[in-house]
Parts: sequence; C-alpha cells; structure tokens
Amino acid sequence: MDRGIGAPILKIGAYEPRPNCSENRTRRGAVLRMTDGDRSTTIPESPPPRFLRLTGHAAIIGVAAGLAALIFVAVVGWGTDLWFSGDVDYALGSGEPWWIFVTTLGGLIVGLLRAWPAVPKDPAGTFDAVRSSRIDYRTAPHLVLVSAVSLISGSSLGPFDAGARSGGAIGEWFSKWRKLPEEERALNAVSGTSGGIGALMASPLIAPLLILEILKPSGDRYYRLLVPSLVSATTGFFVFYFTVGQPFLNVFDAPPYEVKAWHFLAAIGLGVIGAALAIMVGVTLRIMTRLTASLHPVAKATIGGALIGIVGAISPLAMFSGKDQLTDAVSGAVAIGGGVLIVAVVAKVFTMATSLATGFVGGPVMPLLAIGGMAGLAINQLFPGLPLGVSLSAMLVAVPGAKLEAPFAAVALAALSVGLGPVETAPAGFAVVTSFLIASRVQKTLESEQAPAEERVNESP
Repeated sequence: MDRGIGAPILKIGAYEPRPNCSENRTRRGAVLRMTDGDRSTTIPESPPPRFLRLTGHAAIIGVAAGLAALIFVAVVGWGTDLWFSGDVDYALGSGEPWWIFVTTLGGLIVGLLRAWPAVPKDPAGTFDAVRSSRIDYRTAPHLVLVSAVSLISGSSLGPFDAGARSGGAIGEWFSKWRKLPEEERALNAVSGTSGGIGALMASPLIAPLLILEILKPSGDRYYRLLVPSLVSATTGFFVFYFTVGQPFLNVFDAPPYEVKAWHFLAAIGLGVIGAALAIMVGVTLRIMTRLTASLHPVAKATIGGALIGIVGAISPLAMFSGKDQLTDAVSGAVAIGGGVLIVAVVAKVFTMATSLATGFVGGPVMPLLAIGGMAGLAINQLFPGLPLGVSLSAMLVAVPGAKLEAPFAAVALAALSVGLGPVETAPAGFAVVTSFLIASRVQKTLESEQAPAEERVNESP
C-alpha cells in the first residue's frame, strides 16, 4: 500500500550496523527506524550507557561546584560586611580615609599568601585554565583562599575565578578518585568549570556558551562538551538559587522601550566606546604590570591595596567586584549623576588593572560588566534621548564581549541579565560584534608590533 510522501512508517527493531558508518558500530540496543519512501534513518532509541554515565558525573560535579561557589560567596559577603557598610554615599570624595588602611592590610595579607610555597607564583588565569582543560586540584584551594581575601579587601575583581577554579578542581579530583581515563578527566574538568560559573550567572545557559566559545571545540567534540557542561551548570545554578532564593548576578531592570532603526546605528557607536574601554583596561594593566614588575610580591600587593583604597575613597563605585555598586547605580543613576559615573568608570578601569597587576586573585567578568554598565548609565545621562534599555544592555556586554573574546555569550548575557525582551536586546548584538571586531583587530596589531621588538631584544648581545 502506497502511503505517499509525508506519511513515514515508524518501526522499532534490532540494531543492524552499516559497514560504512563508524558511529553505528559503537551503538547498542534498540533503535528507532524512520522510513520515508526509499530513504530510512536509524536513530538510537536511548543514549549509549557511556554518555549517560558522563552526564551523571557532570550532574554530581555540578552539585559540588554549586556548593563550593555558594560557600565562597557567603564567606566573601561575611568578610566584606565586617568593614564595609552597604549604605554608602557614592558622591566623589565620600569614602572614609580608614578604608585605605583596610585595603592596604588586605594587600599585605594577599602578598604574604602569594609568597606561601604552596601557592603557584604565576597561576594560570581563569580562561587559560579552561583552555587547557586542566586545573590542579592540589593548588586550587590555596588560590581560592587568596581570591577570598582579595575580594574581601576591596579589590576590583569578581568571584567567577574562584567558582571556575574550584569547580574545575572538583572535576579533576573526581576523575582521579574514580580513576577515569584522560578523555573523561578533561571533560569533567570542563564540566566542573561550567558548574562553578553557572552557579553564579543570572541563567545557567550562559556558562556553557561562554566556555564553549572560549574553547572553540570542533566537530563531535563540541557536542561531547555541550551536554555535560549544560547539565553541570544547571545543577550548580539549582544549588545556589534554591539555597539563596535568587541568582548571584542580578537581573538589571531597564524600562522597556520601542525599538527603532536608529537604535541599531547608535549601538554600533556604543560598541566603539565599549572596545575603547576594553583596550583601556588592557593598556592600563600592561602599564601597571611594568611599573610593579621589580617589586617583591609582598610589597607589590601592599602598594596595590593602598592604591585601591585611595581611589576607592575618592570614587566608592570603583571598589569591589562591582555587582552591588552597579545595582545601586542602576536604581539611582539620576541621583548619582553622569559626571560621577564617568569618573567611576575611569577609576574602575584603574582599580581593576591594579588588582590584577599587583597579585590580587579574582575574575575579570564582573568588573568588566560593572565598567560597561556604569558607562551605559553615564551615556544615558548625557544623551537622555537614547533609551536606557539601549545604552545599558549594549554597554553592559560590549566591554566584556571585547575583552573576553566571547561575543555570542555576551549577547546571551544581555538577553538574560537586563530584564528586556529579545527584540529590545537586539541592538546589544550590534554593539558586541562591533566591540569584538575592533578589539580583536587592535590586539592583532599590538601582537604583530611586539613580536619584532622581542626578536630584537633576543638578538641583542
């Protein structure tokens, strides 16, 4: 009987491997065979046992990574509340002089901890560790401790480094405990990193996107990493959200607006500003690194702490990770004023670069979000005809999108963290792409100019 096109016959039968299909040779169990005329497709009825095992491992690691991130945030919050009040006047010069003593003391402690033999002298950054898919679980606790002291003492760094590092270390330790092969060890390290980051994001979907965009896996490896990373991020987020009652990264409420064509053109201009700020962070970091390169680690961190305290006393918005400061700025931008916000952006660039250059340990994501967010608020104050939803969403992600080289994850972050609909956040995509292309081009130019200079130094007698 001719059933005609569009009336497929579904049959469940035993699996019959085809000689020319290597993937089919590894599959076992019943299959779902779809027949449509002369064409048929064989689909596994259930995932292979190894895939289910890896997914189960990712869920377990994600729960542990979420707990680790939760404990870290709780400790940092408790330590910060000991000396820094949440009720702060963000006017210029409103900081307390004794803040300088606290940040300097924090820098001294960070320097002493960095001098501890158990702490790596030059630890890999968050995303360098992600790229290598290897995080040493023996040294990770020491670096997480240094990160906690760094954040408590007011450095302009965020908790995502500790979340990613602790999660990746948990994945490494789990693999060693279970005596898993190298391929599964690398997968569990990435899953743990995703679980730690996903626990702290506004949505767990952002973490696997960010990690996969950084790793840039190709072919089948993309899908082998995608599902475990998503499972780990989701379970980590579940632990944090249902323990605290809200995500760590706030959803910044911006008023809805009617999207117009010129908003996309404006977003391109905002992307140029975002790229300039990202480049400014890199240049300032390079300058501060060179200026402090000859100092002893203890002296370097102590001086760094003092500089952070001095700048923080002048512009309180420039201190800490920027999460709470940006939340306050979004709700009170009019009262704070555009001039104060512009100074805060420049001060935040300095304190972030100083924190990284002088030995403090932490993640770059949150301070980059704060720099972009406060710049977006300032632009809206200077040009009130530009909707706040455009300037805030575009600038919030244009800066980290350029610096972290993860534009797609940045667009997802804009859509999920600003509280606007998908249409209203569309201009942010133009801003991210613009900032990413400009920053990438500038980076390649700097690298091409730096290489001949290094060759001349190496060739000199």
